[in-house]
Amino acid sequence: MQKQFYLGIAVSMIVYSAGSAGFSHIFAFGYEENSGLILAGILALLNVVAAFLIILKTINKDFNAFVRVFIGGIVIRMTVMLAVIFIIFKFMHIDNFVFIFSLFILYFIFQIWELTIINKHLKQE
Repeated sequence: MQKQFYLGIAVSMIVYSAGSAGFSHIFAFGYEENSGLILAGILALLNVVAAFLIILKTINKDFNAFVRVFIGGIVIRMTVMLAVIFIIFKFMHIDNFVFIFSLFILYFIFQIWELTIINKHLKQE
């Protein structure tokens, strides 16, 4: 499960990096846009790795404990993400649209990957 997860994240980040570089070149992005792309990638990556660590810690527990810790982890991760987004908007000079749009795309992709991994694991049991 770990190997599959990290491979999927690596492939996603490579595709995201290549796509970001392509968009940056095509649309002649400046420092603010490129900073938004990079920060969105870092924040989304940290979020999905935290989610996976929580899943690894709780996947073999009974269902109620898994759901309680998993949902609690989502609440904590979302709170931390909102705080980091607020700090980034307040103190950094980035293109907010590029940042939020990129973060949304990566978050959506990583959520699909996270659910796929969980479903595969649950089907094996």
